[in-house]
Amino acid sequence: MEEPLIETRNKYKEWIVWIPFFVIPLLFYPGALRSSWVGNSDIHAMLEFGAAVIALSAALIILLHFFATGKKYFLLFSLGFILQGTEDLVHAAHSFTRFWPVEIVRLKIFIPGTYVAGRLILITCIFIGIYFIKTAFVVNIKKRTKNAILFISIGFIGTYFITDFIIHSPLPQFILPGKLISRPVDFAVAILYLFAFFFFVKIYRQKEHRTPFMWSMMVSVIFGFVTQIYMVHSQKLYDAQFDMSHVVKIFSYLFPIFGIAVGTYKLYKEEEFTTQKLSNLNNELNHEIIKRKNAEAEKEKLILTLGERVKELNGLYGLSKLHEKPHLSLEEIFQGTVDLISPSWQYPEITCGRLIVKGEEFVTDNYRETNLNLSSDIFVHGEMFGVLEVCYLEEKPEIDEGPFLKEERNLIDAITERMGQYIER
Repeated sequence: MEEPLIETRNKYKEWIVWIPFFVIPLLFYPGALRSSWVGNSDIHAMLEFGAAVIALSAALIILLHFFATGKKYFLLFSLGFILQGTEDLVHAAHSFTRFWPVEIVRLKIFIPGTYVAGRLILITCIFIGIYFIKTAFVVNIKKRTKNAILFISIGFIGTYFITDFIIHSPLPQFILPGKLISRPVDFAVAILYLFAFFFFVKIYRQKEHRTPFMWSMMVSVIFGFVTQIYMVHSQKLYDAQFDMSHVVKIFSYLFPIFGIAVGTYKLYKEEEFTTQKLSNLNNELNHEIIKRKNAEAEKEKLILTLGERVKELNGLYGLSKLHEKPHLSLEEIFQGTVDLISPSWQYPEITCGRLIVKGEEFVTDNYRETNLNLSSDIFVHGEMFGVLEVCYLEEKPEIDEGPFLKEERNLIDAITERMGQYIER
């Protein structure tokens, strides 16, 4: 029971949130309706020139989004603002009557006619753009420039013929003073803007279209509707309703620029967040890599250490086995001990050994005296009996005792100690 109620409330919220955008610009409506204000062609020209600049700026920014994304609705919205901005520019030029003399009678038909034409062209482009939003049509990147040139060219040609027709053809009376709806054609256009808003609401419900730009287009359409409502009750050129309509129209052009600016800011913030997140992940990954490298280094070091310990144990075991052979002479024991040296050290391939006992030497086949040596004295009954020497034939990095491990110092001392004990027996 609660779920349908919540869903109904959410639907109401979707509509209620837009009410302020209808109400706020209409707060000035009663005052404008009662006002006796009457402007002039110069004020109108300035308003139209400002509107043209903003409309064309919005068009350019939206067009850039089309080139970036290929979404065709951007092209249609841009086209609408280009053509509307061009119509506003034509209005501005013709309204400077002191520089561009135009019969005032002609202006009374020309200005309302081109105004309606511009508003109708804009809302038509918006409707076509809404269609392309629903179809999710994306133009291939190679065809975007061609599409833009084609659509804008067709739009300008169409606008030119419409404007030319309005200038050179007899037109009906657009303003009907004293009537409840003094400008019925503008009222019809207002209905179109209202319908466009309803279509936008349906689109905005979809998560993928809930963007700052889409929000700004909805507000722009709302202000477009209000623009027409002000104009609906305008009794003559340049009255308060007429000028307020042009002011609200300028705001309707500003919202798409604002929406794109907010969208761009949001995009940069998301990119910044993503970059920071990637940076954090990269740091974590680097930290993990370092940890694993350290673990691998520790593992390799442990394996190396264990390998060295195995070699040392094999050396001591070999010495013990040598001492257990009763038929061997001392000379054979001494030579056998020297032969055990190389396999027991860190670098067997460059290790050689020498045993000196009472002036007699016992050496490995590859022995060569070097300054990279490690030696230990042999004592028998407390007196020095000889010396065991281990040499490296090549330079190696400094470790504990020169290029030798502290374990190798312990090993050579253990060998000479056992030899002394063996000789004492």
